[in-house]
Amino acid sequence: MDMLRIEDLSLSYGDKPVVQNLNLRVKKGQAVSIIGPNASGKSTILKSIAGIIKPAGGKIFIEEKDISKMDSKRLAQKVSILLQQNRTPDDISVEELVYFGRYPRKKWFEGFESSDKKIIEEAMKLTNTFALRDKTLETLSGGERQRAWIAMALAQEPDILLFDEPTTYLDLAHQIEFLELVNRLNKETRVTVVLVLHDLNQAARYGNYLFAMKDGRLFAQGSPQEVLTPQNILSIYNIEADIINRPDRLVVIPR
Repeated sequence: MDMLRIEDLSLSYGDKPVVQNLNLRVKKGQAVSIIGPNASGKSTILKSIAGIIKPAGGKIFIEEKDISKMDSKRLAQKVSILLQQNRTPDDISVEELVYFGRYPRKKWFEGFESSDKKIIEEAMKLTNTFALRDKTLETLSGGERQRAWIAMALAQEPDILLFDEPTTYLDLAHQIEFLELVNRLNKETRVTVVLVLHDLNQAARYGNYLFAMKDGRLFAQGSPQEVLTPQNILSIYNIEADIINRPDRLVVIPR
């Protein structure tokens, strides 16, 4: 079953086309990576799925439901997005941040119940932030802060988790820690994951299916082995690269 289906999607900023005639499908429980050079439309696609940007044309379906017919609260119950920089007051605690994830599930003026607390605690335990619950965001490392944001996203109980270049401001150790956590959550909870990543090796390792964008259009799609060929990398990025197919994963080595 398709969790996400995009049909003939076109996206623009004002009069400037950004994405043109995009068609793609993501199955329930799949983890996919979207790759491509800067200004190829990757982040814009995620924002359109989350309802932040309205399409200039085409449609987006989640479980065969047209998101243009969903109100913002209903869409927030289905999709959670983490952007490159997520802004919130630094003096709130991790637990307070994670509580924000429950608001799409609450009615106006409805208070939190024991069931909400249980979901929040489970989200913090899944992301190894339960021990940090009383700490304020300003006291956390970059990796800890990212884990807290994931806990908030999980508290929404979404069907789809969207990550827009989530490792940009993390050092290498925290990048791996973050992506391993997302990989584990995908396997344990079967939440559908869509990652926008610049690092091709990370995209291949943590996405079992790749969408490659170029100039606002879908250039290639398929397994890492199908998409990350020397010819495709030369066409997309204008660089020559060697590909090593290891037993556990594919490795891209620029020449």
